[in-house]
Amino acid sequence: MSNITIKIVLQDKTQSDGMNYVALRITKNRKKTEISLGIKCRPEDFGNQEFNKTYPSYRSFNDELLKLKGKAIQIIDDFESDMYDFSLDEFKGKFKEAPKYQDSCIIKFINEIIDELLRSGRTGNARAFDETKKALIRFAGKQISFKA
Repeated sequence: MSNITIKIVLQDKTQSDGMNYVALRITKNRKKTEISLGIKCRPEDFGNQEFNKTYPSYRSFNDELLKLKGKAIQIIDDFESDMYDFSLDEFKGKFKEAPKYQDSCIIKFINEIIDELLRSGRTGNARAFDETKKALIRFAGKQISFKA
């Protein structure tokens, strides 16, 4: 269809804490867009589309980056298999689309929120969710389900 590239990059804008956000950059027909992945690091901790060994837990974060890049590739493959010439905004909307939970276990859902908060460096909020999860388990057990 068209020339499309996907890269994991460090955004140019440095935050007040000296860190930059990691983003997924998609380029299609020489137009590009970036989607922040909610992970920050120092510029010296990132290179060649992955975290360096100097970044704490770099292996698990690099695994997460590979999953996100795979998700982007799958979205593009789905568009192309439908022979649909998508826009970058349509791609962005599809990429950011929240997964649909149906008959899901709330503990699993809370664990996913905690993991996301930890990845983005929001440990205080992650601890609050963890305490809430523990209280729910004490109250009702581990098999609390909900429907979307």
